[in-house]
Amino acid sequence: MKKTVVIIIVVLALVVLITPGVIGHLAESSLDENLDFAADESRELILTSSNFERGWFTSEGRHEFEVGQGELRRIMLERGLVSDNLPTIVIDTRLDHGLVPVSSLQRDNGTLAPGLGNAVSTVSFEFAGVPLEFPGTFYSHVGVSGALESRLVMEPGDIGDIRWNAVDLTFIADAAAQRFGIQGDIGSFAIEEDGETVIVGEVHIDAVQTLGDYGLVTGPAEFFVESFSIVDANGAFEGGPLTITSDAVFAGSRINYEAAMTVDRVPFPPVSDNASVSLALRFTGFDAESLGRLQAEADAMSDDDDDIPPGLIDAAADLFAAGFEIHFDEFSIGLPEGQADMTLHASIAEVDADEFSWPGALFSSIADGRISIPAPIMETLMQLDDSVPVVVGMGYLSLQDGHYVSELSLADGVVTINGAPTPLAPLLGISN
Repeated sequence: MKKTVVIIIVVLALVVLITPGVIGHLAESSLDENLDFAADESRELILTSSNFERGWFTSEGRHEFEVGQGELRRIMLERGLVSDNLPTIVIDTRLDHGLVPVSSLQRDNGTLAPGLGNAVSTVSFEFAGVPLEFPGTFYSHVGVSGALESRLVMEPGDIGDIRWNAVDLTFIADAAAQRFGIQGDIGSFAIEEDGETVIVGEVHIDAVQTLGDYGLVTGPAEFFVESFSIVDANGAFEGGPLTITSDAVFAGSRINYEAAMTVDRVPFPPVSDNASVSLALRFTGFDAESLGRLQAEADAMSDDDDDIPPGLIDAAADLFAAGFEIHFDEFSIGLPEGQADMTLHASIAEVDADEFSWPGALFSSIADGRISIPAPIMETLMQLDDSVPVVVGMGYLSLQDGHYVSELSLADGVVTINGAPTPLAPLLGISN
């Protein structure tokens, strides 16, 4: 089952990344930036052949891509997702060009919207010479500025043990504005394999973002799943809805991140099979230049690297030296027996980069937090795990108004839990 899901995700990702680049290539050389922009997002895909026939009002093209040497190819082969014969991705496109593309009205989803061209693309895959049609069509519009919007439309259908409802997604790529993203809806779908059925309800995505300074992505994103379930011989599990949101905003030379997640009807063993989880966190004041270097160093690492690259360590040190704050504003688990909550706020002090040390960062940091767990849940945990009563007996959790509570703080290298201080230096074997 996991193998089938991964194959579907890989195939959809390839289609999403390639098609905008093809349309940009067909819409005259002035849009070469969009092709490069797409190539940056799919560096391991190689254009092996192309054919382009230009007409007065319409042009037609065919592009073929293969997975080149790299991480994606290695993963697909090692995990048995494909044999040695990797698939060839074939994209056939009709382009109605001109600032007012009258010829596009002769086809579905045609439009007279001004631009460099409108296109319709179909996709197929060839596995060892055997073609497989992709059950969807891309309708694309290239604006006067070169910005590309490509809309994927799929009617309800099925292939073997996979069935789906309507899909309507728009992919956006604007190389000039460094803006990219995806918006739209995916209808419910189901996958059956080995006596197990995975069913996912309607999915909504809204994530159009901007590639900013230092290679950092900014802007909001939202992901919503109506429901998800697994049915097998042992019964059925159903959860959802699931909502995930995020945002990133520059504030001068700093960048702030925030994210939130809520999900209902999820198992929380061994306490309950029906829990709701909410999470809200913020990272504020990251030094953008240091974070960009850290991200670039991490992206450059490979599975063959036995040691952490010095550049990554230096970037991490500069990021901490610049200081930032972490806020877990909410982490709650709702159960029939009550709601467990945790909050945590931490501040990493800014210091001169030349004077930075990891022990110094720990000793100069401050934090405070609180954990609250309903007594019925704690009583269940104490019956299931002998170490839990020990923690309670040491005073790390104390009973207050029907909840086991832990108040904690960090300052000057000393952790205080429910009023009991513990210096960290002796525990870590370092001197303050």
